[in-house]
Amino acid sequence: MGGCASARKNLAEAFQILRQQDFIGWNLTLPHKLAAVELVDGLDPIAERLRAVNTVVNLSGRLFGFNTDGRGLVAALGEAFGCTVF
Repeated sequence: MGGCASARKNLAEAFQILRQQDFIGWNLTLPHKLAAVELVDGLDPIAERLRAVNTVVNLSGRLFGFNTDGRGLVAALGEAFGCTVF
């Protein structure tokens, strides 16, 4: 259990450093997508509903979380099979 708490603390520290260094944004993968929900200042409606963030945007020190997984999947399917799902 200590490993999870340590990883979460490290992620929070990384977010703080990225915020302070004025990084424009960054991407996340599992398991960080779930923990990031609690580390941002705001969520887009999809990220809020899924409770998962894969993209963070830093706007003047305020962090906003997005989830683009669904849109990426739809785009990949369209590109691979030449169809539109939605």
